[in-house]
Amino acid sequence: MVDLTNTGQTSLALGASKDLPGLASTKILLAYASAGKGHETACRAIAEAIKERGFDGEIVIIDSLKYMPTFMARIFSKGYLHVASKMPWLWYAFYESKSSLSEFEPPPPYQNAFWKIIMRRFGRYLKEQKPDYIISAYFTSSWVSGRYKQIHNPRCRVATVVTDYGIHPVWLAPGQDRYFVATEDIKYELANLEWYTSTGQDKIEVVGIPVERNFGQYLEKAVLLEKYQFEKGRFTVLLLTAVYGRRHVEAVIDKLLKCNSRLQILIVAYDGFQVGNEYVEALKAKNIPYRIYGKISFMADLMTMADVAITKSGGLASTECLICGCPLLIYKPYPGQEERNSALFLESGAAWRIFQLESLPFKIDTLAGDPEIHQKMAQAARQLTRHRAADLIADIVINDLKMEENLIGR
Repeated sequence: MVDLTNTGQTSLALGASKDLPGLASTKILLAYASAGKGHETACRAIAEAIKERGFDGEIVIIDSLKYMPTFMARIFSKGYLHVASKMPWLWYAFYESKSSLSEFEPPPPYQNAFWKIIMRRFGRYLKEQKPDYIISAYFTSSWVSGRYKQIHNPRCRVATVVTDYGIHPVWLAPGQDRYFVATEDIKYELANLEWYTSTGQDKIEVVGIPVERNFGQYLEKAVLLEKYQFEKGRFTVLLLTAVYGRRHVEAVIDKLLKCNSRLQILIVAYDGFQVGNEYVEALKAKNIPYRIYGKISFMADLMTMADVAITKSGGLASTECLICGCPLLIYKPYPGQEERNSALFLESGAAWRIFQLESLPFKIDTLAGDPEIHQKMAQAARQLTRHRAADLIADIVINDLKMEENLIGR
């Protein structure tokens, strides 16, 4: 693997395989946007699954924001996180103002003209690369890819991967051959809009959300607890801090200190994060073991060890927890897509919602004290994420390419 950091592009030139003859000259391009880690993670998971199938062509993974004007790229990457976390009311108003699929209308000409200008460099890049298959995990790259197919390369296949459990009209893009979605609900919501997306209902695939293969391997929890030197008899709480900030993290710890159950706490934050001395002393006084992790490569192990995760409800991180059988206590999700994710998790029985932190000790003690309730939530979590999305997408993409190769051969 060669990392081309100056362009935000990774190229995987794979060895030839006897399994897929005839695809050596084929190029698959996966496009994401660096607005959070989820879109990139999904693309990398799909790329690895395609690679495992013996694909002998080229796979390119690219951050489409690298091809936007700098000020616009910052708005999409940092602006979203800032507004959603600091001014959630504003993000709610923006997200919900045009959220109804039943009221969807094609963008007006001036809006299309705007995107042509903003995404011009990415469109030019696609013309240079001439990919045979584009998989997009972000709405802007879906729009450009569909336009590239319609105008420049009708043989190119274009697919969009929706990385949340609900869909907003912004994901709708013309010229799509496939949509990969997380739920049956989304499939039926999209099916009524094939007049715009060019995607019939039979091309909308319910696959879940792609995560890396090491999640959901059903490793033995007891073995992992011993490996990381944690006690087997304690209820393990995983706190994914995301962008909560120190104040919210310490507020959560303060409530965990009030639990009657025997706990141990895993905190995943940024490198160098520490809680205040008063909480360090309080945790010691109550004999609650804890560890703080920064950037790590063994998140799947922590999620498998954990009995519950306190987190927001982002599509990828939540899926990683759930596929490991770790139920969620959802705290401060962003408005819009995360609220919709949260609603599905609650509906499925895989999560509880924390509206007021005062209820956290009650919820933790209930789960820790009633194995039957906890087991039902863990089963619901696995059922919700039963699909191996990356594998399903890889199989479909490879099959599409083989069919195209056969057509050309004729």
